[in-house]
Amino acid sequence: MSIELFGGKMRIVISNTAAKVGGALEILNSLFYQVKRVAETRKDIEWIFILNDYIYDNSSQISIIKEETTTWISRLIYDYYRGARLINPLKPDLVINMQNTIIKNINCPQFLYVHQAIPFQTNFRFSFFRKQERKLAVYQYIIGYLIKQSIKKSDHVFVQTNWMKSSIISDVGVRENKIGVYSPAIIDTSFTKEEIHDEQNKFIYPANDFIYKNHECIYKANRILKMEYSDFRIILTTGKSINDINIECVGFIEKSKLMKLYSESTLIFPSFIETVGLPLLEASLLGAIVLVADCEYSREILSDYPNAYFFDPNRPTELAALMKDVIENKIIRLPINLDLKNMDGWTEFIKFIIGVIDGKNENIMDN
Repeated sequence: MSIELFGGKMRIVISNTAAKVGGALEILNSLFYQVKRVAETRKDIEWIFILNDYIYDNSSQISIIKEETTTWISRLIYDYYRGARLINPLKPDLVINMQNTIIKNINCPQFLYVHQAIPFQTNFRFSFFRKQERKLAVYQYIIGYLIKQSIKKSDHVFVQTNWMKSSIISDVGVRENKIGVYSPAIIDTSFTKEEIHDEQNKFIYPANDFIYKNHECIYKANRILKMEYSDFRIILTTGKSINDINIECVGFIEKSKLMKLYSESTLIFPSFIETVGLPLLEASLLGAIVLVADCEYSREILSDYPNAYFFDPNRPTELAALMKDVIENKIIRLPINLDLKNMDGWTEFIKFIIGVIDGKNENIMDN
């Protein structure tokens, strides 16, 4: 199916009503920055962001519309009813939906950004019958089904990693050129090389407490380390309170403070399931030592990174051994060519969109 696209002044709607904090907001911030750059030179394109709040200022080329979707019910209402009623009167030439599932009944081409990895990984089958896994089972089977159907119906799909692209092609059966791979950008850290230093006894893991984040591996590694050492510290960002002198649960950390911790700590990352693992990109940008689960996503993201050390996430003894090597200075931070102003991760994404607008990529949507 060939879709006739644009003519005259172009209007692009970007819908992302779920991005409020953490990695999702970081992704949105980096995309907005790149759109803002393009808007300065392409006066023939109008951009409209539909967001949870007015987190950016309006300009002559960029407008913000507020649309709260704070619950799954409101999200479904938006996807199946309110979204089209809000967007279609804007008469867009293209809709880019950043939320894994398409908005129904949109009267123009719709591109979809898929960043939910749970339905496409094969390591775990979550159960509705186990209370702690029930929400993840919903993501894997129910929401996963909706995502896969949305992928089939969308005009084009964007993902963050090649492993996600391969999994979607295998699982959903779409053609290869329907999916583009665009790694997220890391916005300016405002750090200098002189501010980066190691503390061999400090470790950090910024993650929520979902089962697949695998905090249990850290707890077990901690118990092993305590048999030999007492002077080390593990910082977690979960809301839990752990009764252990070596583990500090600090809750949510602002981006600037988190980047400072990366600059002086070792990142531990035992997660089984990630699309990309944004902390891996953030920490590697600063040249930090990274102790990471040996999984498909981490091998791709850190394939050429010299300060990455992989361990079996099912074996806390391997993590403990690596942590011991860091404490004893057997693993040290190797010098890298630090790029502390890396803001161009969305460049190719926007180039593709502009190519569609300019008529260079029309065949991308031919079935």
